[in-house]
Amino acid sequence: MRNLIRSLLILIPTLASAQWEVPVRIEMNGATADDRQVRGLADPVSVDAAISVDAVRSGVTTTVMVTGTDVLVGSLQPDLAAYTPGLMVTVLPSERNVQAAQLDLNGLGARPIVKWGQVPLDSADLQPATPARLVYDGTRFMLLNNAYRPCPSGYSPASALTCIADSVRGVRNFHQAVMACDAIGARMCTFGEWTTACRTKPGFLGTVSSYEWVGDGANSGSDGKMVGAGSNGPTEVTGIACEYGATSGIAAPVRYRCCRSR
Repeated sequence: MRNLIRSLLILIPTLASAQWEVPVRIEMNGATADDRQVRGLADPVSVDAAISVDAVRSGVTTTVMVTGTDVLVGSLQPDLAAYTPGLMVTVLPSERNVQAAQLDLNGLGARPIVKWGQVPLDSADLQPATPARLVYDGTRFMLLNNAYRPCPSGYSPASALTCIADSVRGVRNFHQAVMACDAIGARMCTFGEWTTACRTKPGFLGTVSSYEWVGDGANSGSDGKMVGAGSNGPTEVTGIACEYGATSGIAAPVRYRCCRSR
């Protein structure tokens, strides 16, 4: 009889699946580490279920597809009973968000999504099928990813915060250049933005053929600052270079370049 019971205990796991409840602590004392582990755990279907290393690594219980643009809606599995501080989730949006988007998980109500601690999302901060990691602080979801939007067509990253135009625009006086950039939702590049792009962006200097306005003062009420051409100063070597520049009256017709924030 003892051998029959032993045989049945060996066969049961291969014939059926069941819940195993014991009133005392289970102590695994096999001779090797391989003998002291539980294998074959399926992905959990309840919040109090055991979870395998594979499920933890893949984030199966904390990753969710979300739909919508203003309120992103999704459902975690196992079901989420309540939002709790410290809750971490990874969302996979189906489309770009609109400004000040919110997140609603498992019908628990929409909560704001913020970046940099307290700033509401800009439009398109979340990109389709791009994972975004969020943590709930008790009142809102905080975005842990870098919220840098891709640069629009015709622009390239100049830094973590700035996109700069790939090509220079036609000649205008200083004020006209400022207004022309503003009219397309951009701004005239600052001295720092322009020189950073020139020194770090491959091929940038090849797009510079003469002076370009930058949106910085020139220690004069009637002059504007220009960069990209001129001389190096001490030895009066002239040409095109990232370090070269000069000043000119703001009425002069000069090329210019626009920048945008990421």
